[in-house]
Amino acid sequence: MPERDADVEYRRGKALAMICSQRYRGSIGSSAPLRVLRSLPGNEAPLRMHLLRSLLLCWAAWALSPGAMAHDLWIVATNEGPLLRAEMNFGDPGKRDPLILQRLLDLNLITATGTVLMREGSLEPRQIGERPVLLSEPFMAPSAPAVLTARYDNGYWVKTPGGMRNTSKRLYPAATESLWSAKMAKTLIGPGAYRIVVGHDLELMALDDPFTLKAGQALRVSVLLHGMPLTNAEVRVEDGTTLMADKDVPVYHSGADGIANVPIERRGSYVLAVEYRTEGRDPQLAASDQYNATLAFWLH
Repeated sequence: MPERDADVEYRRGKALAMICSQRYRGSIGSSAPLRVLRSLPGNEAPLRMHLLRSLLLCWAAWALSPGAMAHDLWIVATNEGPLLRAEMNFGDPGKRDPLILQRLLDLNLITATGTVLMREGSLEPRQIGERPVLLSEPFMAPSAPAVLTARYDNGYWVKTPGGMRNTSKRLYPAATESLWSAKMAKTLIGPGAYRIVVGHDLELMALDDPFTLKAGQALRVSVLLHGMPLTNAEVRVEDGTTLMADKDVPVYHSGADGIANVPIERRGSYVLAVEYRTEGRDPQLAASDQYNATLAFWLH
């Protein structure tokens, strides 16, 4: 291959790698791929058009991919007299779905002194308004800071001509899109609970105590992937109850240090959510792995 052709191919591969990496990070809307296009000399129109076509294909694949059907898992600590219940919710801003009990790996109450394995107790399906939920057995409100945590395996998904199917590429190897989906949830109970680190694969870690912040102040939230800061992550802020279109959900991005600044503008329920998609650990089963994590708390 002539030197010039090799140079063009090198830059083509580098640019495409950047584009695809942006797609897998869930930030295809960023300006990085466009900066790559602008950086090319004006006399390389064929290469520019090739990259532009690739970028448009990436955008189209992202829009039609299983990532567009992402759901979150979050926990609400509800009052029942002097007792509490863990209320587990599942869905997205505009739609709620029932949880499948067998997919719930664990449900824990964690304090500084130990962990209560609540998954071993009975869990009751219940319909609350438009929300199908799972309720734990009642438990005494912790006397010290605590967190409720859960992990949920949403299984493998493949795209077929007939739509999305809940299986892996082992059963449908012709899948044009495929993923494995895992959900993590954490809810803070009481001042000081923000200091408890759970260690989920994807975790939102509050760096300030939300229970002590005043209106107008910002809550610093660290986005951690396998314990390491995740840059340019989109942290969505919802209340866990109101149904809304995706476009209406406020979003705050983590910086180079993996920290997002979320304004505290009201009292009531907060559900912070983040999603991360990466190449599949086992590509024979799914082309990508998708993690979703939430951090919830209630401000009186």
